[in-house]
Amino acid sequence: MRLAYRKKIALCCFQTFNVFLFSCFHSVICSYEKFCGLVTFLSHVAPHYPDHCPMLPTQLMALLQQHGQILHQDTRVTTLQALLLLRNRGLLEAAVIFPLLFELFELQDKAVRSLAYQHLVSDIRKVRSH
Repeated sequence: MRLAYRKKIALCCFQTFNVFLFSCFHSVICSYEKFCGLVTFLSHVAPHYPDHCPMLPTQLMALLQQHGQILHQDTRVTTLQALLLLRNRGLLEAAVIFPLLFELFELQDKAVRSLAYQHLVSDIRKVRSH
């Protein structure tokens, strides 16, 4: 019973995320604080519910690629942190996320550029050490 309840809650959260994502993609005003909280939560639980969120990394990457310039700074940083968490947990390959990280250097957001740079350097170090 508990497992079924958890799955139902996770499914509800993923559906809420899709609604927020749709509203952001279609320029409908949405609360970035709520969206950031939802993205953070979903990135933490995504490894436990892979059947509910196979498109989560792709959707987050598309959000940054297509709307990175106009997103609120907190939303950009939170979305990038979520992607990096998914990468560290093995849900995203380096070959997939590296092009996005290089694209983010073009943004006029020091926090995002710094985070992207730090992750690139640490990920390359990890690869070289193995």
